[in-house]
Amino acid sequence: MPEVIFYMASSLNGLICRTDDKTNFVSDDEWKHGFIPIVDDVKSMIMGRKTYEVMCDSNEFNHLHKDLFVVVVTKQNNFQTKNNNHVIATSPEEALDEVTEKGFERTLISGGTILNSSFLQQRLVDKVIVDIEPILVADGKQLFKTHETDIDLKLLDIKKLTDDLIQVHYKVRK
Repeated sequence: MPEVIFYMASSLNGLICRTDDKTNFVSDDEWKHGFIPIVDDVKSMIMGRKTYEVMCDSNEFNHLHKDLFVVVVTKQNNFQTKNNNHVIATSPEEALDEVTEKGFERTLISGGTILNSSFLQQRLVDKVIVDIEPILVADGKQLFKTHETDIDLKLLDIKKLTDDLIQVHYKVRK
């Protein structure tokens, strides 16, 4: 099974988007110094349908490597991806099977809230990386939904990406 890295950008108060799914508080610096380098290194990503639609609608995939392998987790029967290198899975386990079948040693979990929580609750995450934007967002969606058990983390690193932006790395204690 590949190493599973949970990766998100977040406000200081732990919100990943506004209530309308907009991420306009996420800076260009986060993309340039945080997200793009990690995605380019890992080369595979798993995300939920809503996150996928937001990224497609805002042309965010245009900024990423054209060979990026993406698995979209959805239960919608008629959902179709926009790229031949993007596939559909109906569960976290099936998504990991897709990544494994393609031979990737690592993959990113990158939203949204429900998918993030599913992977953590099932103890499928090995590392957590969060880029923290210097803003307290008034209202929005959290990194994770409430889950049933605590998940212990070990701090691995804190990187200062810019004067205002930090990235924290944790290992999930299993």
